[in-house]
Amino acid sequence: MPDDRSRQDVELFDKQTAYSGFFDLKIYHFRYRRFDGTWSRRHDREVFERGPTVAVVPFAPVRACVVLVEQFRAPMLDDVAGPWVIEAAAGIIDPGESVDDVVHREAREETGLIIDRLIRLFDVVPSPGGSTERISLYVGLVNAE
Repeated sequence: MPDDRSRQDVELFDKQTAYSGFFDLKIYHFRYRRFDGTWSRRHDREVFERGPTVAVVPFAPVRACVVLVEQFRAPMLDDVAGPWVIEAAAGIIDPGESVDDVVHREAREETGLIIDRLIRLFDVVPSPGGSTERISLYVGLVNAE
């Protein structure tokens, strides 16, 4: 089968909400067309519905440095490194918000910096086996003097 698979190669029987809170957990019931053209058996998968997010790494060219933030993250409580994580400024894109609005807001809220110029890098899907999250990554030029 050629490598032109699409949404038509998936039959979604149902999506059930298992939990709804700050995030949603849904159960997808589906099957998909295999590479040999036959259909798979029915699968049931829990999916963490996160949706679109953005992350920006502020870069200060005069100082030749990036600005990261350290934040407490409850899901990391059992991680060997602990729950304090060094990360880029990031946030969820809510309905009606533009990517630019979220990038500028999150950079201001989390680093105190104003982005002078935004450079789009690429999108990444960090955990496609269990989450709908797609992160649009940016570099933001800032004055960090």
